[in-house]
Parts: sequence; structure tokens; C-alpha cells
Amino acid sequence: MNDADMMDWKRIAKLAAGILIFVVIITLVGWERVLDTLLSLPFWIFPLLLSLYVMNILLSGVILYVLIKPFRRALSFWDVTSISAVSWAFSVITPAKLGQFSQVYFLKRRGIPAMTGAAVYVIDKGVSLAVAFLFAGVGFLIFFPFGSGGLSLLIFITLSIFGGAIIFSQPFQRFLHRLLQKKIASRFSGFFSALSSYLKENRLLIAVDALITCAMLFVNAIIFQIPFMLFGADVPILAIMCVLGINTFVSLIPLSPDGLGVRESVALILYPSLGVEPAIVISTYIVMRVFNYLVTGAIFLFASGKRDLFHTGPESL
Repeated sequence: MNDADMMDWKRIAKLAAGILIFVVIITLVGWERVLDTLLSLPFWIFPLLLSLYVMNILLSGVILYVLIKPFRRALSFWDVTSISAVSWAFSVITPAKLGQFSQVYFLKRRGIPAMTGAAVYVIDKGVSLAVAFLFAGVGFLIFFPFGSGGLSLLIFITLSIFGGAIIFSQPFQRFLHRLLQKKIASRFSGFFSALSSYLKENRLLIAVDALITCAMLFVNAIIFQIPFMLFGADVPILAIMCVLGINTFVSLIPLSPDGLGVRESVALILYPSLGVEPAIVISTYIVMRVFNYLVTGAIFLFASGKRDLFHTGPESL
């Protein structure tokens, strides 16, 4: 079996693992209860949810448009938004959201150097994780007793600060240069140089990224709150934002595509502590899954008719 076949089997295994976890969760909650809950959802909710999804896609495009402002050249807002949307769609079907890194390739095809695109991707991902970390930390205090939650939060913050300081330190970068082969090290050198330069010269753009990321998290929380309300559960918007923050880190576990089954497991642990019935929790997440896949399919369909957008323009190393 060659490497390509092995990778295909790994993808199939991860997808199967996610589906299995998802099926087990529904079985434990009760198929009939989940189906009855889903059937109570009014049809008019779908256009509303779709409009909110579109809003988040546009906000994501704004973030990328802002971050590549110093380099975007002739790229229009709609070009950048299309690249952002397609890379998000790839993240939905890949473990640990690794598909989102495809935006580096698309930006390169549009004339933005690969190392610059990679630096922009890492900065955006870092901002997203920082915002998620903030709300996940608040979630520890909401969903767990103050004693254990406060201690866990303190350990979480300490380890994150310590780990971040190590990763971005000069000694660690020099260690990477020595560890990797010369050719790979030179590429990392270009990346670290682009990253360091961007962090020094574009702090305002990074702050704008953080503000828009918070807005996206809020809109995403509203998307979840609507079916919760229609199913009869009163869940505070802050609590939903905290769960989404925690799930951001959970989705980084490369067990299944987009954390399939894992996200739902975490939700079933957290939301019942607020008095939300498990059937309502899993039904809400099923609605979100269906919408994710429908929007992903629509984006890929759009991209298939816009090949010139992703395959033209000068390439840069």
C-alpha cells in the first residue's frame, strides 16, 4: 500500500470514527426524542439561519481583506471573500480544520508570497484562538464550580502564556533552524521573518481582526441560540459563546473532520448543567451540522464555476 492509499484510509477511518461517535450520542439520547424535537422546528428558521451564515462568511472575508491590506495588490473584496469562503469550506471536511490552510495556496496563486500568506494565516489563527481562549476561560467559571474551575483556568492561562513565550522566542526559532534540514530551515526562516515583520508593522490590523473575530463569535452564538429558543431552551448568549470557545480548541483534535462527534460530546457535557435537555442539545447541533454541510456544498459549487479566481495571477514563492 503506497502513501496515497494510506492517507485515503486514514481519512476514511477518521470520518467513520466521527460518524460512529455521532450515532452513539444520538442512540444514548434517544432517536425518537431527537426526531420529535427536530420535527418541531419551524421551516422559516432556515432562511434566517442562512442569512446569518452569509453574514459570517462576509465578516470572515473582511478579516482576510484587512490582514492582507499591505500586500493584496489588485485583489478585490469579493476575490478575497471567495478565497476565505473556500478555505473555510475545506476546513469543514478536514480534521483539526487543516483545510483552512488552503488559503495560503489560493493567495499565492493571486500573487501574494507563500511565506507572507502563511504568516497572515498564523496571525489570524492566533487571534481566533486568543478570542476562543478568553471565552473558554469564562466558560470554565460558568460550567464548573469556582474552586476547580478557577484552578483549571489559572493552570490554563499559565501554560498558554508559557507555551506562547517559548514558541515565539528566538532560542526556540534557532532550535528549529538547527533541527530541520537546511532547505526546510530556510523556508521557516522566511516565514518567521514575515511573521515578525507583520507583527511589528501591522498591529492596528491585528486589533481590527480581533474585534471582527469577536463579532463573528457573537453572530455564531446567535445562530445556535435561535434553534435553542425554538426548541424551548433559554440559553444565555454568553454561555453559548463560551461553549463555542471551548469547542474551538476541541475541533483542533484531529480525530474526525471538523470535530464531528467530539463537539457534540462536549456540548452534551456542558449544556445540561444549564438545564438544557440532551435531546435539544443534540438536535441543535444536528441542525448546525446540516447547515454547515449545505453551505460547504454551495461554496464548492460556486468555486467550481470560478476556476479563474483560484488559478490565475502570478505565483510568488
